[in-house]
Amino acid sequence: MTHNLKPAEKQAFSVTLRRLAERHGLLPDRMKITEELKVSDEELGSGGFGDIVLGTYKGCAVAVKTMKVTLQDDFLIIRKVSNSVSCPG
Repeated sequence: MTHNLKPAEKQAFSVTLRRLAERHGLLPDRMKITEELKVSDEELGSGGFGDIVLGTYKGCAVAVKTMKVTLQDDFLIIRKVSNSVSCPG
């Protein structure tokens, strides 16, 4: 079954899922990294808040977003981030 959500519906779904996860301190199983994530030094892109590097998860090539932090950042307010990874097939 294919779900074709409109952009506004996708945004609302993502916001609701994030709020539920934060409120209950839980993440859906699909958002948990359950096996070793290997990260290379190969940078695929860079932005103001993070870098994208090449990685491998469950035998699949994945893009991994890393967060840039500085000594001035307040680590108490930096939230844990989990990446959703899917592998075709």
